[in-house]
Amino acid sequence: MINSSTNRIILFKHGFSLNAFFLICVLFFSHCRVHLLPEFDAAILEQIDQTAKRVDKFYLDLLELDPANLHKRSYSSCSDSYITIQSELNSLYIKNKIRPLNKNTLRIVEITRDLWIKYKSEHKQAQTLTNGVIELNRQSMEELFYTMRIAEKIKKQ
Repeated sequence: MINSSTNRIILFKHGFSLNAFFLICVLFFSHCRVHLLPEFDAAILEQIDQTAKRVDKFYLDLLELDPANLHKRSYSSCSDSYITIQSELNSLYIKNKIRPLNKNTLRIVEITRDLWIKYKSEHKQAQTLTNGVIELNRQSMEELFYTMRIAEKIKKQ
């Protein structure tokens, strides 16, 4: 049976002391980090903010139009805005798709893009939107962009 003084002698024979061992461990583990999230990207956060503003303005502009003049709320009068916003969402999707460890944010962007396409298709089919539909669509998109912002900002920490 080996006693504790024998253990100290064995450590000292090999040039190690217990303090040196702990110092090496502390240095090693303090410089090692496990990355479970991608790095924060300020440009992507800015694009999320700008796209969210475009979507919000799109719906607020529609709400300002007089519902009695349905032709002003027609799909054809909004198609350019739909395409511009869809292009921004496609860009966000691609930027997030190439980032490693970004599956959750990518899924949020994908849901937002797919919902935007669905709303565009519904407007195209109905040819006009009521105030209720506009407000519901606006709130849904607002919540998704909020979630997207949080998902990016959390990477800053």
